[in-house]
Amino acid sequence: MLDNKIKVGIVGPGGIGGLLAILLSKKNVSVTCNNGKVNNKKFNFKLKSKIYGNKIKKIQFSNKKLKFFDVIFVSVKYQNLKKAIEKIDIKTNKIIVPLLNGLSHISILKKKYAQKIVVANIGKTVAYKAKSNLVIHESKNYPEINISLENKTKLKEIKSLIKLLKDIKIQVKTHNLDNKVIWTKLVRINTLSAITALHNSNLGEIRNSNYKRKQLISILKETILVAKAKGVRFKFKDIIKEIDSFPNTLTTSMQRDIANNRKSEVDSILGGVLYEAKKEKLILKTNNKVYKLLKKK
Repeated sequence: MLDNKIKVGIVGPGGIGGLLAILLSKKNVSVTCNNGKVNNKKFNFKLKSKIYGNKIKKIQFSNKKLKFFDVIFVSVKYQNLKKAIEKIDIKTNKIIVPLLNGLSHISILKKKYAQKIVVANIGKTVAYKAKSNLVIHESKNYPEINISLENKTKLKEIKSLIKLLKDIKIQVKTHNLDNKVIWTKLVRINTLSAITALHNSNLGEIRNSNYKRKQLISILKETILVAKAKGVRFKFKDIIKEIDSFPNTLTTSMQRDIANNRKSEVDSILGGVLYEAKKEKLILKTNNKVYKLLKKK
């Protein structure tokens, strides 16, 4: 703590990181963002949200290694993880909370930061950063963060984190195991990212095609099989019901990156699922086919 303030660091102040920075910037919280470029300056971050309203907050930036923080959120994409790691001190921060998609990042972060890692993910929300530090939060519902309680050495810090998030109207669900947290989002994000990226279509266009919807269902069923092999069980009807509740306009960041010839999360999301399937001696025909097609794009 510094002057009784909770110190929060954010690596990757894009859509999700920017949303957290704005919402957490209040009287008892000190927020510092690190994008590796700007040092010791404050910038106006603007939020446009259907549920949080419109806000403007001055956000502190630093390009120095983040030290002595109560919590650090890592909200970069997997392809930017290597640079992100360089911005976080190994010893002095209490907990580090990764909010990346996929699963390949978990082992990398645990290897470097060990017991400081609290496995988590954020879902059920769409937020992106536009020009002039404008964060647009399109969702009509509050974001949901799933947090693992498996790291028993940090339960006190996790309890404080949960209170911090609930205070800014972010829904929190806790799970006893890291794998439950990882696969709770992965079964959904793998399915949606793979199918939207393959056809460069929004979810509505996928639904309106019998062929594309059958592909979606096949990807989902295969992913659920891998989750089961990892000790996490899901009912197909529950996940497809959740996917069917999403808006027709939904697109994914992996889809947008591939369409714009940028590095994507395909190896961490789809590649990660295939890697775990291989370890469990499972053959995922549809996932594997889609992965090969996406790697050619």
